[in-house]
Amino acid sequence: MPSFSAAQLALTEVLRQRLAAAGCQHGRFDVSEPGACLSLSGQNTEGKTLYFWEFSKKFHLLVNDYLAEQYDEDTAQLTIQLDVATAQAQYLRTPKPATVVPAAPELLASHDHTPYGLALAAQVAARLDLGNTLAHSCRGYGGMGLARGASAGYQYGEVWDGALSPSKTFPTWAAFVAWLAAQSDFSLAGPEPQGATITQTITRQRLTELVQRA
Repeated sequence: MPSFSAAQLALTEVLRQRLAAAGCQHGRFDVSEPGACLSLSGQNTEGKTLYFWEFSKKFHLLVNDYLAEQYDEDTAQLTIQLDVATAQAQYLRTPKPATVVPAAPELLASHDHTPYGLALAAQVAARLDLGNTLAHSCRGYGGMGLARGASAGYQYGEVWDGALSPSKTFPTWAAFVAWLAAQSDFSLAGPEPQGATITQTITRQRLTELVQRA
């Protein structure tokens, strides 16, 4: 069993209580650095994703204690994944990349043209069926994402403030899988708002991470 600090345990319990009060079974909390925007999301019993944007002063103090203990100059993001029922938490650290590649138009030509294929597309659909989403939960523009709506079938579109705004919808599993299987990093690397990066588009890497997500 991993040993957690007092700051980690205190923050996790506050997160668990808030998620439980909203009827969520699982939750995820992300913070990038001191003073940065906090992101908390959870999935309820109906498989819907809820986002929380308002936090108390006490909560911010707990986060500051957590950051003072865990954050360093090589850290890009700290993440807590929480199972509400069991109160079990995973503490994850995302390191900063060695180099940051700018989103230059000429880079798009180097994107992989290989179609994702039916196997990966079907696996992605299965994860969406379980209520998972492929979307960056952050303020403002969060890139492109995938989700399954309660009545609108499978969805693809821009993500704003953690919520997906579909530009394409697919009413059936077969239609979605056929479309995604024919796509590639190149075909989904379309233009993005000013200041966005090409890492926010749908890529094989992001799809694979969704499929392998615990």
